[in-house]
Formats: sequence, structure tokens, C-alpha cells
Amino acid sequence: MDVEVHIDNGAGTRRSKIIYTVCIYSSFLMIGWSRGLLGPSFPDIQRISQVDLELGSWIVTTFYIGNSLGCLTAGLLDTFNSKLVFGWSLFTLLIAIAAIPWCSIFGIMIVAHLVQGFSQGIVDTIGNSEILLLWKDNRLLYFCLELCYNVGSFAAPLVMAPFLMDIPATKINVTSAVLQPKPYNRSWSITDTLNVTSTIAPVTPTFKSKIYIPYSFTAIFIGCISVSFLLVYVAFKEDKREDNYQDNFTTEDEKKPIELTNGAQKIEDKSSERNLPKRVKIVSLAIISVFLLFYDGVEETFGSFLTMYCVNYLNWTPSEGALITSITNICGLVAVVVSLFMKCVNTMVYAGVNCVLMFLTCLGMLFSSLYYNDMGMWISCCIYGFFRSMLFSLTLTWTNEYITPVTGRIASVFMVSTCIGASVNPVMLGNIMERLGDIWLCYGFAVEGFILLLFYFVIVGITRYVVKNFGKNIDILLTEENTIAIS
Repeated sequence: MDVEVHIDNGAGTRRSKIIYTVCIYSSFLMIGWSRGLLGPSFPDIQRISQVDLELGSWIVTTFYIGNSLGCLTAGLLDTFNSKLVFGWSLFTLLIAIAAIPWCSIFGIMIVAHLVQGFSQGIVDTIGNSEILLLWKDNRLLYFCLELCYNVGSFAAPLVMAPFLMDIPATKINVTSAVLQPKPYNRSWSITDTLNVTSTIAPVTPTFKSKIYIPYSFTAIFIGCISVSFLLVYVAFKEDKREDNYQDNFTTEDEKKPIELTNGAQKIEDKSSERNLPKRVKIVSLAIISVFLLFYDGVEETFGSFLTMYCVNYLNWTPSEGALITSITNICGLVAVVVSLFMKCVNTMVYAGVNCVLMFLTCLGMLFSSLYYNDMGMWISCCIYGFFRSMLFSLTLTWTNEYITPVTGRIASVFMVSTCIGASVNPVMLGNIMERLGDIWLCYGFAVEGFILLLFYFVIVGITRYVVKNFGKNIDILLTEENTIAIS
């Protein structure tokens, strides 16, 4: 009788975990989706709130300020039931998403994006920790979480494209390939910059933005997921969190060290953690944090401004701008999948390849823009999208392997650092673009890509110093290969 009860409880526990995991995956799909809407719709949002790029860049910055606050707030919500926190956060996100297309007042638009970032920060932080808690012995399920986010971020621009504001593209008939880029001047004419004969159709924006349609459907889907979390909470209210499952169902014999069947000595997890001086540790983490600040500043500004840049500077249509944003995200998704088969490659080397190619593709975008080479812009953006996506994860792995264990506190420091970069960089580059011209977006990316590369070499030097004098972080004697499976 006792055995039967144990099996039933185990089955119920596993069923609740699976349903709960599906809900978390769905929430990450939607926060990736809602994040993917911002880049293509940014020009429309500017016009809806009637602001220029200098003020409009604060919309992106406010989103990441809210995201930072959400990440910090999530750490204070441990005493609350996580399912209720998910439901409340997604309901708040629903309200913000539904309101954005109707915020003609700039201040209200700022508040809506602040709330959106705050809600997504909570969902993102708690979702990662819950998946690790529920399935800590299965890395593939954690990979699927990132996969869901990336699927949402690349699909959203494709759905958004047909609903963007109708802005006729300028038609230029080029008769000479002599291109002479000049310093930006607000009174410039096409014949000043290009040796061309041009026919420019009358450009009268029709202001037919219909972004409220995809935003409304997004809000509806988020609402359904919010309700699903509340239903899971009610249906499995008696279930406890994963850290209590083992206490309930693990016997004293199971808690003892595992012994070999032939009576050999016990296998224990003998991990020898070396003692890294506090000063070296602080300096190392500070430099890595600055590295991540520049990385995420470039990455998030790229995703937010790419469509606007292609429309304003390269005279693409909004649909083309949304398409290149989506294709770039698809390349990032491919990189995540490829990384599963790159376990044999050294983490430092792989991160270095990413940094070098990010810098080179930033230069590629710059020169493609200077000479109005659309094909070069497509190629550069796709390569950039592939090599930008894994750098954050590689940096965390690198830190954990060579410098110090990445605890929750250290991970929070890294997250705050990335959010600061994502908050400051759009405002800084937005102001520069407004005063000096849109091409300065690419100049800024090139400079920041070079700084990122310099910090990479500094971190490599620190890593070699640490390994030479103190060894690697943890020398694990019990590896995956000598783990005994109990059947």
C-alpha cells in the first residue's frame, strides 16, 4: 500500500512539473516575441508618440531600465509562489503591450515600456531559475528555454512587417558608380553626395500604421498564458517546490554515498576549489562586467535600431527592415543550435572567434552603408547575428571554468551590467545620430566592437595569470563518464 502511494505521488509530481515547464516555455516564447516587436515597430512608435530619434531612443532605454529593475525585484520574490508571480507578471505585461500602440503621449509611451521591461525582467529571471530547479539534471530542457525565446524573437518581425506604417521608398536611378561620401549635412541633396541622375517620386507618408493588430494579438496570447499559470497553481496547489521533493521522497539510504556493486571503495564528489585572492577576483569580475556591458549595449542597440536605420539611411521599406531584423535573429537561432555540437572547442577560443567576427561585421556594415551596398549590408548583418548570440553564455562558462564559480550573486552582477549597457547605449547613439547623421550608428558599432575586442584580450591575459598562479577554478574528479546510473 505504501509503495502504491509513493508511485502515485511521483506520477502526479512529474505531471505537474511537465505542465508547469510547458507554461514557462510558453511565457519565454511570448517575451521573446514581444521583445522582437520593438525593433521593427520602432519607427512607427516614434511617429505615434510624435518624437524625434533623440527623444525616441529613451523608449528603448526605459525598457531596459525596467528590465534591470525586474531582474532585481525577482530576487525579492522568493517567498511568493512562483506560479502566482508568473501569472501576475504576465498580466501586467499584457496591459503594457496592449497600451503601447495607443500611447500618443510620449510620457505614457515611456511608462508603458518601463512596465513592459519590468514584467519581462521578472519572468526572465524566475523562468531561468525555475527550469534549473525543476530539471537540474537535464541541460537539454534548459537549452529549450533559450530556444523558445529565440523562436519568438525571430518570428515577431515577420508577423509585424505587413502592419507597419506605409512609407514610400525614394527611387534613385544611378548612372554613375562614382561614390563620394561626405560629412553629414542636414541640407544635403542627393546630387551633392552621388554623381547620379535621380527621379524622386513625391514622398508623402500615409501614416497607415496598424501595429495595434499584432500588439493586440500578442496581449491576448500573453493573457492566455497568464491564466494557465493560475490554473496550474489551483490544480497542483498541494505540490511543493523541487527542493522539497527530495526531502519527501528520498530515503536515508539514498542520501548515503553511492557504492560500487563489487564492493569497491565509495565514489564521492571530490571537488577541490582553489583559493583565489579577493583582489584578483574583484578585478577579474569587474573587467568581465565591463566587457558584457559593451557587448549587450551593441547587441540590443543593433536589434532596436536596425529597421529604423535601414529605412532612414538606406531608403529601404519598413517591410525590408523588418525582414533583415528577422533574418538576423534566425542566424542567432542557428548559432544556438550549432553550439550544441561545439563542446570540443575551447571556450576562450570560441568566444574570441565571436568577438573578432562581431568587430569585422561591424566594419562590414559601415562600409556597406557608406557605399550603399545592400548585399553587403545583408551579409554583414547575417554574420553578425550568428556570432553575437552565444557570447554571453560563453562568458559565463568561461568565468565559471577559469575564474570563479558563477553564483546567483555574480550572475546578478553580470545581468545588471548588461542592462546598464542596453540602457545607456541607445540613448548615446541616438543623440549622436540625431546630431551627426544616421551613419554614425555604424561608426559607433565599429568603435564599440573594437573596444569589445580589446577587453577580450585583457580577459585572456587575466585568465592566463589566474590559471598559471592558482590553477583552474574547480578540479572535478567525478565526471560525467564515471557517474553510476541507478536502475
